[in-house]
Amino acid sequence: PSTMITKDIVIVNESFGLSVKMDDNALIIDANNNSNSNRRLDFNLEYSSNLKKPSIRVSLYRRTYSDIYKYSYSKVDLADYVTNNLNKTNTNLEYLVMDSPSNRFQYILNMKDNLKTGTYQVKFLLYDNNTYVGEVIKYIIIK
Repeated sequence: PSTMITKDIVIVNESFGLSVKMDDNALIIDANNNSNSNRRLDFNLEYSSNLKKPSIRVSLYRRTYSDIYKYSYSKVDLADYVTNNLNKTNTNLEYLVMDSPSNRFQYILNMKDNLKTGTYQVKFLLYDNNTYVGEVIKYIIIK
């Protein structure tokens, strides 16, 4: 005879249970702040997972322009680009966003003046204790 088994399933929005959204109008930043533009990057994060000791970290990568046909990025120090007080982690140039994140929260980066122009990746990294799980990348352009 056939039997039926019922199981609850949770569908997670993004890979690894982490979603990051930002306003498209905030993607381009004036390096010298000649205009009175907003120098603030507002990220809306959503987290949903059953990790035992989750934490979210952030790091910054700048595109290398040594070969115009390659899209490689090098890690740079986010602290050189923002006025925020950043909390270091045990991984070089990665900063803690939040331990045991709530379901939804906002993370704000306040950009400095006189920044190096280029294309950047803001990476939000999900960890379970000190084990890397995955990341979400957001692009910004400093002109």
